Amino acid sequence: MFSPDLWNKSSAADAYTIDNSLRFNDGDSPYLAKTMTSAGNPKKWTASFWYKRCLGASVDNPLSAIDGTLAFSNIQFASNMVQMEHYTGTTAAKLRTTQLFRDPSAWYHFVFASDTTLGVADDRMKIYINGVEVTDFAVRTNPSLNMDWYFNDGSSALEISRLTTHGQYLDGYLAEFYYIDGTAYDADDFGELDSDTNQWKPIDASGLTFGTNGFYQKYSSTELAA
Repeated sequence: MFSPDLWNKSSAADAYTIDNSLRFNDGDSPYLAKTMTSAGNPKKWTASFWYKRCLGASVDNPLSAIDGTLAFSNIQFASNMVQMEHYTGTTAAKLRTTQLFRDPSAWYHFVFASDTTLGVADDRMKIYINGVEVTDFAVRTNPSLNMDWYFNDGSSALEISRLTTHGQYLDGYLAEFYYIDGTAYDADDFGELDSDTNQWKPIDASGLTFGTNGFYQKYSSTELAA
């Protein structure tokens, strides 16, 4: 497993700051992987992270879980849009934004959440960007009721930065990576609006319930928590 370099990242937040980020250079084929030893809740999960693209790769995969040779669940940036998808040989669930992300100088906060036990189909997958829930999608394929993702299934490894079957690696910076097993959290569980600057800023979310397979990666200069 390749260990990407740590780079500094400053934040406008006063009460809580992000001091460092992890740099992924797609030319080095970088990734982080976590093998699941037991099943969690494949119906409910949340991923939250701060991300700055470098645009060296046409497709970025901040988080993936592979099952077999072609089937996967993932979060992906493609054609400058962001999406979450569950693919089993056919598309079982997918949200793709209409909003484009072309600015390599901007930091964005993303939250992806799913709860397939909910009765309203449009509520089963959600994407938040800088604290705002996305409601306009270029593609929406809602998951079926009680659909199981490959996330938390107990057999599919989680990968940050890589989609193994496609040979795709992330090119950019990641910071404050939270992965939650068993709960679909909202954006305000990870950040808040600064009343002085009107900017979205991080909060300390380390006290959340992480579940069986959840983790928090701080990416500090002296620690990589998993």
